[in-house]
Amino acid sequence: SMEPHANPTRSAQGPPRSLPAAVWALLAGAYTLAVLRWWFVCDDAYIAFRYGQNLAEGAGLRFNPSEPIPVEGYTQFAWVLHLGLLERLGLDPTLFAPLTTALAGALLLWLVGRFATRSLGLSPTSVGLGLAFLIGLPIFGVWASGGLETMVFALLAFAVYQALFADLDRPSGWWAGAFAAALCLTRADGPWWVAATVVPAFVTGWLTGRPALRRGAVLCAALGMLAVAGHTAFRLGYHQDFLPNTVRAKVGISAFSLERGARYLTVLLLTLPALPLLTLLGTGRAWITRDPRLIASSILIFATYLYMILVGGDFMAYGRFCLPALPHLALLLAAILQPSRKSGPNAFGAALFAACLISSLLPWVDRHVVPNAQRARFHFRYNSDEFASETSQWRGMSTRAASWALLGKALALYTQPTDSLVRGSVGAVGYYSRRTIYDRFALTDRDAVRVEPEPGARRSPGHDRMVPHGWFRRYEPTYSRALLRPRNPSDPLTHTRTQTLVFVPTRPSDGFPPGHMLVLTIFPKRPAPSGDAHPANVSGDPKDPAGS
Repeated sequence: SMEPHANPTRSAQGPPRSLPAAVWALLAGAYTLAVLRWWFVCDDAYIAFRYGQNLAEGAGLRFNPSEPIPVEGYTQFAWVLHLGLLERLGLDPTLFAPLTTALAGALLLWLVGRFATRSLGLSPTSVGLGLAFLIGLPIFGVWASGGLETMVFALLAFAVYQALFADLDRPSGWWAGAFAAALCLTRADGPWWVAATVVPAFVTGWLTGRPALRRGAVLCAALGMLAVAGHTAFRLGYHQDFLPNTVRAKVGISAFSLERGARYLTVLLLTLPALPLLTLLGTGRAWITRDPRLIASSILIFATYLYMILVGGDFMAYGRFCLPALPHLALLLAAILQPSRKSGPNAFGAALFAACLISSLLPWVDRHVVPNAQRARFHFRYNSDEFASETSQWRGMSTRAASWALLGKALALYTQPTDSLVRGSVGAVGYYSRRTIYDRFALTDRDAVRVEPEPGARRSPGHDRMVPHGWFRRYEPTYSRALLRPRNPSDPLTHTRTQTLVFVPTRPSDGFPPGHMLVLTIFPKRPAPSGDAHPANVSGDPKDPAGS
């Protein structure tokens, strides 16, 4: 039976209570510190920004306005619409997109706290500690900003769960379905988390004799499927494809991708050992108490881990795909910390919370419980031979996005509107330059995505395709590379154009560092050499720090 024991998670202090205002104030302060500590905007976010920019300006959902057929080089339809609205209102998405996700994180904390106290009946102390742990996790702080839809997606995923499991006898199927539809429109992989929620809900309703819960789960699934069907019909009509181009560029299950995904998950679990510890202890607690809500939480956690493996990992810092599991880990921790009617608070719970919180805060200063050498054994970002910690990866992403934004601004000022560029990292450069950008990773190019990856190449997650520069000759691009760098003594002092290079001194009055030079490589017009099909180490490979 999945019926819980006699209120195993209920507070020994009477009816469930809300968290005191003072506790919420402390949590709000801690969350604000986490957001400020990890605030950044990643380069991939600028891809969505550019789609929103073009949508607001009347070019439609296109990365390059000149595309005859719009290419869906994004996986977050509803988020792009939101960005388009920000652009239309004249609001800078580099500020207001992260603010949106930060607010979504605050709302998620409130929903988790409300569910834990009212539905699970946990004590304010246990719930407050669970939320404090959640805030302390770098994953939560990093993806409270970033510029992507990640936190909004996690909020919607938990809202589906909350609508079905808050009251097992009176689930809100319509609300769950509405949130499921929004989840599927917010990110293309939304159906995975809808399924991971409605299946446990349906099984719970069947095993415990709750027909309302079964009907709610079916209604939720139906509305989610309706949203997917409607969006697919839109894709076929507008983008003339039934899948996002990014899925074709990134996703492909193979022995190599599964191994890389397993490495990705392992590095994250070793970086934050509280995650596997709470997963095991919390799952044991859920099955011992037979509380179907906690069992569903544990199933959602394992479904999230499985998804991370199946998609082959992600090159971005701190496992954004793991974020939907974190509220459920917080619930399991709060349930473990709940004082027993017989024994009250226990030393084990206090020690567990301290261990989980401290081990999660150490990466804030790039310190780790598991030594670097042990984590490096599972290195999965093959764009570099050197293993980088998740904090170092976050720092590098932030720095590179800022430098590429500056490059994009230089291109906007010092090149012609009709100029075009072949490039690997297209986000910030494309958004700020407003130039035509041909994507070597094939995320935004329908034809380039058909280029077969180099046999045997071990690419980083999300960079499985690296299209050679020569392939883009059919588009007659203006430049093959662009770099903003300090001026070398041998560089000309004035705007100079040679047969292969263009040197443009930038002006500090335009916001560029003094003594910097924009260097452009002219795309060669001659036929490509026979060996150009799979160059061993061309500039623009993920190993190229300039991302050209």
